[in-house]
Amino acid sequence: MIIKGWKYDPPKALSDVLESLIGAVLVDSTYDFEQTAAVVEVVMSDMLDVLTTNLPHGPVSEFMVWAATAGCKRISFQQVPCF
Repeated sequence: MIIKGWKYDPPKALSDVLESLIGAVLVDSTYDFEQTAAVVEVVMSDMLDVLTTNLPHGPVSEFMVWAATAGCKRISFQQVPCF
């Protein structure tokens, strides 16, 4: 089930909730990294089994790699209004 889930882009709220829970565990454990890491491993064990570093890059990452290999030293982005 988790492997097929990589095809979908989960809503940002889902990652925000996970981040909040991990932060709460860290604070409740008086900033004990080892204890927090142990809880994260239990909570995410199914996902950690299938995670890989070979996930496809997003379009911005692809562009940044392309620009760097083309010799670009500085990139800046500008937000423009959409009509």
